Amino acid sequence: MFTAITSEGSIICLYEMSQQAIHQLPRREYYCPECEQRLTLKRGSVKVAHFAHDVSCTNSAASQRETQNHLTGKSLIYSALRTHFHDVHLEFYIPTIVQRADVCLQSPIPMIFEFQCSKISAEQLQLRTAGYLSLGYQCRWILHADFLPKNLTDLSYVKLSKFLQAGIFTHMNGSKSITFLCVKTATLHQLILYEFYTGDYAVCERIELQGNSPLSYISQPKVIQPKPQKVLYLLKKNYEKMRREAFLFSFSKDKRFHFLITKWRKTEATFPTYIGLPCMLPHSLGPDIYWQFAYVNFLVTCREGTADDFLFSLSDHTLHTTRNLQLIETYSSFLKANHLPHRPFSKSSSKTCYISQWYSFQIVAKRSKD
Repeated sequence: MFTAITSEGSIICLYEMSQQAIHQLPRREYYCPECEQRLTLKRGSVKVAHFAHDVSCTNSAASQRETQNHLTGKSLIYSALRTHFHDVHLEFYIPTIVQRADVCLQSPIPMIFEFQCSKISAEQLQLRTAGYLSLGYQCRWILHADFLPKNLTDLSYVKLSKFLQAGIFTHMNGSKSITFLCVKTATLHQLILYEFYTGDYAVCERIELQGNSPLSYISQPKVIQPKPQKVLYLLKKNYEKMRREAFLFSFSKDKRFHFLITKWRKTEATFPTYIGLPCMLPHSLGPDIYWQFAYVNFLVTCREGTADDFLFSLSDHTLHTTRNLQLIETYSSFLKANHLPHRPFSKSSSKTCYISQWYSFQIVAKRSKD
């Protein structure tokens, strides 16, 4: 960390000082603004000058050692914002929620910038974000470039981990993005999420921005949806792999899915292709491959049942929401339009790809909702 409190009670920030001034600092006692425990001044030749907690520090959150990447990254964000804004603070401690933000922009938009180099749980990211939001701050996570998904093209269909999903930032114009910072090249890589599907997959585009420009951190991506042909190409290209992963995961983890597989004597090879289609409509029904299989089973066994009846048949009645009902009705219309499911269901081995039809049904449903 760059800031500390002296024994006289004054605040000192190493980042604001020249190298000569830092080397002339006396060997006095310094204290952490957060936990008020002793700090050691580090001014060697390997790392940039900074303060470090003693090994005996009892505050585990505050005493975590900072890497060179983290020190350099947050100073890069701070210096970029400071060229355009006046009310910017480095290592801004907020005692009411006991959190220290890497960089805080107070005006014109109250915003927190957190540079995350190490892998932590998604719950930790969400908890810290919730703390800042409770005080009226927007929280934007800047992730290290090592977390950037591999083999990205101009438009990619990417599986996002829970960690990356927790780092999604929603802009004021409704667009969503994840931002990564490469410290070595001072380059920002921004993943713009165009279609965010359940099941942890997203259609996204990568753009590069200058890490030393303040506009790179506060500008909003233009909401220009890619051409449907490109999206469909990505969906078709990745559909079988995505469905195979979902099938194997659900078969091993979900008892209800396992029961239906056994009931209908299905295998990965004979599983109907109209089950497991990716959804762009938001819902809380769980994996697409499970709820679609459960609904088809409901249609076969209860031919006169409605989408509303299906939601009531689920053991978890909290799933009976307007969004879930809209999705079930959209899927029901899609099945009827394509004369599905095939009868008898137990012998179905359709290889027809229904991605295009399903994508069109969702687009129409989404427009009618908006």
